[in-house]
Amino acid sequence: GSSFSFNDIPLTFYSNSRARRIVAEGQDIFVFDHWELFYKDANGNFVENISFDEYQDSGLSILFGQAPFDREFKLVAYFSKNAVNVDFGQYKTNMVRSITLGGKSYQGEPLPVSPTSSQTLIVVLEKDYVLDIDAFTRDIKKLYGDNPTSTLVTTQPEKNEEEGTTTYKFLINMRYINDYDNNSLKLSFMISEDKADNINSLLWLYILLPILAVAIGVIVTIIILKKRRGGSKGDSSDKVKKKKVSYKDYY
Repeated sequence: GSSFSFNDIPLTFYSNSRARRIVAEGQDIFVFDHWELFYKDANGNFVENISFDEYQDSGLSILFGQAPFDREFKLVAYFSKNAVNVDFGQYKTNMVRSITLGGKSYQGEPLPVSPTSSQTLIVVLEKDYVLDIDAFTRDIKKLYGDNPTSTLVTTQPEKNEEEGTTTYKFLINMRYINDYDNNSLKLSFMISEDKADNINSLLWLYILLPILAVAIGVIVTIIILKKRRGGSKGDSSDKVKKKKVSYKDYY
């Protein structure tokens, strides 16, 4: 019973610029829902629907020549006019580098998303903090009720030592959430200090301190030996003679 309106926008790829990024932005009350990908059939019509579940966000990167974009294709973006406003709470800005939902950056204002879409949630934390994945998963499962949650966590946390961040990625199936409060949804995070990193830092400190102490001792010993060996050859032989004499006299 649904009706759709299509506007075709041709994309041109060249040998030296095969990469393109497309962002499907809805106008007015319409928000992005999902992508569909089609190939041509034997008659030249775009009717062969290709599984495209892994591409959930409104922003889509294309590299022509690389699967699934390795032949002539047609992309169709679907939109919905029943938006759910997603907000985030219970975190401090000094802990969180960024939050992105469905390719859109969260800036403190609710992000409108389609209630029937799957959205990638990316949370980037500063390196000294960790997100409680188990607690977040439990909260989402409560929202899902009896619906499947196998696709909730999409990757393991990714640490970037150079950037000083840890990235968490989740796949939120909006169609599974069965309880909205006035078309609004608030997601919360439990974030704490990364105690494991602090323990490792202390452990390295405990390991390095004895090594440094030994190194300093060696340096001091070498300096003392050099000082003892100072002076002329005559002085050195006299000291040896004195030691021999004192040795015999002692016994």
